[in-house]
Amino acid sequence: LMKGHAHAGRPARCFELHEEMLARDILPTEMTFGILLNTCNGAGEQSRAKQVFKDLCASGLRLNTVHYTTYMKGLVSTGLIDDAAAVLGQMLETPGASPDLVTYSMLVKAYADRGDVTAAMGMLEQLMRQGIRADAVVLNMVLGACYAKATPPAQVFEVLDRLLDHGLSPSSVTLSILVKAFVKAEAFDDALAVLAAPGAEQRRRRLLGACGAPEARVFAQLAQAAARAGRGAG
Repeated sequence: LMKGHAHAGRPARCFELHEEMLARDILPTEMTFGILLNTCNGAGEQSRAKQVFKDLCASGLRLNTVHYTTYMKGLVSTGLIDDAAAVLGQMLETPGASPDLVTYSMLVKAYADRGDVTAAMGMLEQLMRQGIRADAVVLNMVLGACYAKATPPAQVFEVLDRLLDHGLSPSSVTLSILVKAFVKAEAFDDALAVLAAPGAEQRRRRLLGACGAPEARVFAQLAQAAARAGRGAG
């Protein structure tokens, strides 16, 4: 019943049902708490979600991966990324509630969108220490942090090198992200050097050798950005 009200967009009724349950000495289950956390996220009621999570932790019930990830999703959605990372620390200490790729991807993306390259990379490396295999989407997310905020070209290349070492298989998506990062920093010559294979440095050859010749649209992307900035890309 509670789940039905949640799906129908009636969060207030969900909370009323919860109160009625408690008044009748009906204890909430793991599923009840999961529904309440989802309802809080959907309604944007983070303060209520905090109380629900606190009650869950005090209930004696076993918290699972979904509970933690759902609560962290709400924190991230309201910009409380560091709070979500702290909950991840608690999650790692909870038996039977191991974070998965979805959990980590959410935090990597949050830090990347904020332009926090160091935190995004740190979260990726923590993921890998847990024995979780990072996919291309997550690896490219980290690189994306370099264009969320202007990043010096040397740091962009350092991030790229580390991602390649971590198993990134470069694609046209990777090249496009690199171009965006260099454009953000107005480093048009560096962007062109990455795209032009002849004479490229070893790591650039490594990049181009893995994904093949850049697509025409990537060159067009660079040319348009240079034109907007009143610069020639070369």
